[in-house]
Amino acid sequence: MSSLTNPSRLLEKNSEELDSPRLLLALPPADGFLSLLAAERPAGSTHVLTNMVEVREQASRIVPEANLVYSHDFSQLQGPFDLIVLYLQKSKPYTSAVLDQLCPLLTEQGRILLVGENGTGIKSWRKNLQNWGEVMPITSGCHSGLLELLPSEQSRSTNKGWEEKHFPIAVAGTEIQVASLPGVFSHGRLDVGTQLLLETLSKENIRGQLLDFGCGAGVIGSWQAKRHNRCKPTLLDTDAMALEAARRTLALNGLEGKVVASHGLSGLNGRYDWIISNPPFHEGVKTRYDVTENFLLQAKEHLNRGGQLRIVANSFLRYQPLIEEAFGHCEVLAQGRGFTIYGATLAPAFVSAEI
Repeated sequence: MSSLTNPSRLLEKNSEELDSPRLLLALPPADGFLSLLAAERPAGSTHVLTNMVEVREQASRIVPEANLVYSHDFSQLQGPFDLIVLYLQKSKPYTSAVLDQLCPLLTEQGRILLVGENGTGIKSWRKNLQNWGEVMPITSGCHSGLLELLPSEQSRSTNKGWEEKHFPIAVAGTEIQVASLPGVFSHGRLDVGTQLLLETLSKENIRGQLLDFGCGAGVIGSWQAKRHNRCKPTLLDTDAMALEAARRTLALNGLEGKVVASHGLSGLNGRYDWIISNPPFHEGVKTRYDVTENFLLQAKEHLNRGGQLRIVANSFLRYQPLIEEAFGHCEVLAQGRGFTIYGATLAPAFVSAEI
């Protein structure tokens, strides 16, 4: 069982606050708390909402399928709930949008518990939560805080939905429209690292099967498909919100492509001619390097002979040795604005027959 995160430790220490007939655990981390919680509650009384594949896989072994929702679409939840326990998210706009959608899922006397680490701004949410109703601090500890929200009648009766932003990006003469949703990386703008990556890739002739790993709103894969009509993109992410944004970006530009939900490369079959990524090193509120490190070591297993890897990363991240370990070499293709573009080619001798 995974060790508990600090917010989960605080919930465990205050488990009496979780006593309710129908409980929804919303956006939890992939730690061991769900298993502990479900073991102490009547069968079928615990529901889970997640936007992460890793949590979905874990929860599917603990709660009934009907009680688990992995989606951007909260209407799939079978409310109403007496209690919703929400883990504070890194993005304030995303947390706000989530609250807008969760409040209408409560019973008349239902309440929301918001739990989060001090470093993620839980203290400031004591004031922010007043926009949705009456707020009471429950406790603090484990470097975290626990707040209770009793939503107002207006909050329980109004569902604002997701605020979708459209914005154009134009690099090297190729322009696409991007559909962005709250919580998705670089919401509403083109980030510097991806811009440098696209500028560098504009000099290459990209065609065939392309994997956009950690696709976010689908910027890389969609831009390549728009620029090169012989490019067939697959957009992969663990985040359900990102995948929905990627679908909308493809549709907005009249492009075709596959969208795949996967934690790392675990849910992927087949090989690609190009694997291109601005790989994430954050998951939820935590900094995580293991997903990208595993991706770099395993990418060669998903490339065709002569296939190409291209990534952009903050220059301080030591990804070059990992690429050299996996591919036997690594090229620095460009540097600037605090970012580095790395490239590698899969030699025929590396190709495995397993996939």
